Amino acid sequence: GIVLKDNDWAIGEKKVAGNAQYLKKDRFCHHASLLWDTNFEAYKKYLKHPPKEPAYRNSRSHSDFLTSLNKSYKDQEDFLSLLKLTISQRYEVIDTDWEIEKKVLKKEYRNILKERLGLQRNMHYAVIS
Repeated sequence: GIVLKDNDWAIGEKKVAGNAQYLKKDRFCHHASLLWDTNFEAYKKYLKHPPKEPAYRNSRSHSDFLTSLNKSYKDQEDFLSLLKLTISQRYEVIDTDWEIEKKVLKKEYRNILKERLGLQRNMHYAVIS
């Protein structure tokens, strides 16, 4: 299954998700990009080897270090259901529509959750599009 390794989500010794955070005073935003079905050979053309890397990468190229989730999970809907179930054990999960969220992302962050979803401050939510 998927495990956390040096701040990366991985299956075995291969990374399957990239993460980023935005922190400001008493709020934060965290997002992950999941690699479902990716052409890693194309990465050679666009991405340089990072100057800093987690120890488990062992200087491997992108194509040797990364893997797609569809190699371990055959059905994307089943995977997303499992992901939502796992996240919902700790956070309130709210399904959203990506077209709506693209419009929301153009607004100032501080009011997005309150205006869009009527959410309360200092609570933990996972919004999945």
